[in-house]
Amino acid sequence: MSEEERKRINLKTYLAFFRRFHLFLGISTLTISLALYYLINEDVAGIFLALYPILAYIYFIARSANSKKGVKSNHSKAAIVVLIFVLILIGVLLPYGYSESELILHSDTLEINGIYGEKIKFKDVESVALLNQLPKIRYKSNGYALGSVSKGWFKTDNEKVKLILNTNTGPYILITKTDGQKVYYAPKSGSTEEQFLALKNKLL
Repeated sequence: MSEEERKRINLKTYLAFFRRFHLFLGISTLTISLALYYLINEDVAGIFLALYPILAYIYFIARSANSKKGVKSNHSKAAIVVLIFVLILIGVLLPYGYSESELILHSDTLEINGIYGEKIKFKDVESVALLNQLPKIRYKSNGYALGSVSKGWFKTDNEKVKLILNTNTGPYILITKTDGQKVYYAPKSGSTEEQFLALKNKLL
């Protein structure tokens, strides 16, 4: 900003609003997300955490313009446009990510549909196993993880694995390919044990 533009800003008013906003944002995010987590479920809490801060910052940027009268607000408008675009993008991705990825058995392949799904030829499957627990996941390297849903590539202590988990409760089907790649799958509906037995019988 030029010296003239700086003089038009009521810095005292702006900093007071800045402080109040971030205190409120921090306290409200914590309390509401914990309430949603314990009173409803972690998926609703996760959706709230994804959307609430973006909506809050759209409000913050718009209100901040009140303390910048007479100053060009192109950057503020651009920031609001970007945040609205991100909000729309998240709104599109959320239902797609939460839609159940199904395990479908064909004559010579298994297919896991949906986001980060894939088709695997039976001849490329080294083994399948039914596990009660996942390995310790260190972080997400390229994927979608919100609430009880995890889909994409994740890093364990010593390898990169693919998770297609419609729920975070076991048991889990582990598909190990002949190239060593591991895919962990868990359905939200239906019996995991029955799907595992159907897959195992196809591989015999």
